[in-house]
Amino acid sequence: LAPHDLVAASDRLAAFLAERYPGAAVMHEWPVHAEVGAQAIRGRIDLLVDAPEGLVLVDHKSFPGAIDPEGERLASVAGQLALYARAVEAATGRSVVAWWMHQPVVGVVRRVVVG
Repeated sequence: LAPHDLVAASDRLAAFLAERYPGAAVMHEWPVHAEVGAQAIRGRIDLLVDAPEGLVLVDHKSFPGAIDPEGERLASVAGQLALYARAVEAATGRSVVAWWMHQPVVGVVRRVVVG
């Protein structure tokens, strides 16, 4: 990607978050580690948004082309985000209220249904 394309993708995401979650803190590459039952969860959340209504997870996916909302790739993203949500909720005691997948290459932000 050309530098101006990267800046445009970043600006689009920032505008989306500012409109949807005005004034919310946005934390990049937020590390997670938790033990939930017998399961250890480790990873990095691409974006963790601290909104008044609760926490929001955003995952970047950079492969080209849009993801089919009913396809396997979206299901795998939902599974990853569900695990991260469990870890964040266990660590903070706060609820994760939304999950989003950001595809900067095609300029799409799509809500992910988890559960």
